[in-house]
Amino acid sequence: MNVRRRFDTDSAGPSQDQIQAYVDKAAADEQLDLAGVRRVVANLEKKMRKNLQDRDKYVNEPEKFMDSEVDLDEELHRMHVLATVPEHYHELARSTPLVPTLLALLSHENNDIVCSTMGMLNEITDVEVLGEDPTGRAEAIIDALSENSILQHLVTTMLRLSDTNEEEADALVSSLGVVENIIEVDPDIVKADTASYSTLVDLLLHMVSRTTGDLLPQHKLYASEILSILLHNDTELQKNLGSRKVDKSGTGQQASDAKEVYNAIHALLKCLSMYRKRDEPSGPEIEYAENIFDCLCNCLLHKTNRELFLKADGIQLMIILIKRRKVKKDPRQMKDYKMKHRTISQLNKVMRESAVRLLSHVLCVD
Repeated sequence: MNVRRRFDTDSAGPSQDQIQAYVDKAAADEQLDLAGVRRVVANLEKKMRKNLQDRDKYVNEPEKFMDSEVDLDEELHRMHVLATVPEHYHELARSTPLVPTLLALLSHENNDIVCSTMGMLNEITDVEVLGEDPTGRAEAIIDALSENSILQHLVTTMLRLSDTNEEEADALVSSLGVVENIIEVDPDIVKADTASYSTLVDLLLHMVSRTTGDLLPQHKLYASEILSILLHNDTELQKNLGSRKVDKSGTGQQASDAKEVYNAIHALLKCLSMYRKRDEPSGPEIEYAENIFDCLCNCLLHKTNRELFLKADGIQLMIILIKRRKVKKDPRQMKDYKMKHRTISQLNKVMRESAVRLLSHVLCVD
């Protein structure tokens, strides 16, 4: 029986203040030595086994395994103290079951557990935390994750999460954070698993192309940044991106009918087309546009993609973006005018400079 049940408000695990208290206490006491770290990991493993046993025993009676599930979620939140001791990461990676335990929890049936686990992975792989290790061996945690097929676990988890659920959308952001952390340490790790890498690229394309209304979700902005980073570092991906397909519906689901898909170059141009008449852009929207332009600039270094760009009326769109209108003064709204003018002027500048740069790539020859 596939059970997915949200935790009750009264048993949703510790609050952010409580989590911070755990971290502060560990830092203040400075008692989390290697033995203490081992105990923390052992407690998590114990809580996970108990919960799995309860789920197996009471498979049709979820109320009987919820207590152990709440205990497991609380234990995951306590694990955040590990981010205060990166000097022990080498031992954590090599002599404790931390990594396999966390990766196993990504396949837990309760998405609350999955979300908590993903947040934990994002925190312990943070490059700033890794950089605090005076021994310089903290990156062993990244090596251990790589040896345990981290990218496969990440993309499988991302496929099951819904961006319409707030907690799961946050977990998507954490997933992308783990990807970025790994890339910063060693970009070859994500490319080594070719099947999962290809799935990741498709996921990123769907995230950046998905219709999300007036507000730009954080995961959509983050996906555009990660896609830009991957394209910058991978010439083969630049060349072949145009052969990938993105559904026209904007739902993020693969379309079965070939007529219902865009090629990736066309899909990225559609992302920019929203700026033709965008009058009140936010800062993140401007950053998102810059990332999409960067993606296209990298791809248009290759002839096949330039042909797709021309076929999708890319030049006409660039001209429209270059000619974006200025804000008209309205004496009745002078208080808002300066702020609005500043934001739109910034967007217009990005549109002009980026569109011209893109056109220069179109005109170049192999």
